[in-house]
Amino acid sequence: MSPKAKTKAKPRPRSENRDACDPAPALTEAELFADLPEDVDAAWKKLRAFVKKLGPDQSAHTSNRSIMFKREQLFAFVTPKKTAFELYIILPRVIESELIRNFQSTKTRTCHLLKINHVDQVDEPITDWLREAFEAN
Repeated sequence: MSPKAKTKAKPRPRSENRDACDPAPALTEAELFADLPEDVDAAWKKLRAFVKKLGPDQSAHTSNRSIMFKREQLFAFVTPKKTAFELYIILPRVIESELIRNFQSTKTRTCHLLKINHVDQVDEPITDWLREAFEAN
């Protein structure tokens, strides 16, 4: 066999302990938002109440890092930080606003990042954008 000839790699043995491969269970909303400052907690509660009022045909899913809001597709998600939470709103257009910290676009959708650290921020225009994202699904 020449030195450049390729040999087949041996398959790795499968783990006998399947529990070690299972992902950790998702945290609850309360666990994700535990230990946040009062203003941030109040902002989260106001945002959560607003999203619930958008309509019954939606769902919220938690992971170890975020809470995702979905209708037919994901329309927003929240990631708690130490002193604030990041709100990502997914729309079929780009929002031109100084409130938007960053955004990332695909051909059909744009994910906008906002930082929320006070209850007064959960108002127009952010609630308008959330409603638009919900209705766009």
